[in-house]
Amino acid sequence: MLQKSLTQVRWKSLVQPWQNLDWLLLVLPLGLTILGGVMIHSVEINQESANWAVQHLITGGVGLVLALAIARVRYEQLLQWHWIIYGITIVLLVAVKFFGVEGLGHSAGFQFWDSIYSLLSSPS
Repeated sequence: MLQKSLTQVRWKSLVQPWQNLDWLLLVLPLGLTILGGVMIHSVEINQESANWAVQHLITGGVGLVLALAIARVRYEQLLQWHWIIYGITIVLLVAVKFFGVEGLGHSAGFQFWDSIYSLLSSPS
């Protein structure tokens, strides 16, 4: 009996912080990311190229983890840091202009950061 109530308390403590999460706002971008990965994979089926679909899904997974981490921060705390976050974002966007590499193939003309673990990334 005591073990069952402790398990329920632990479960509630894990679920309680996420009760006010807008699940539609989480599921729709996640679904679009998966759909994008499927579309990229369908283009790659007959081509011998890098596995861009897997890279796309890894990037989406990293973005999901970051979004969930930011969602746990109270809005008032983010407001205290808004100028610093804004400044870092502007510096990263300008850094792409000077240190970025130009994309290859269909993305010619776009600039990215140098690849990180073979993933092209950009602060935008």
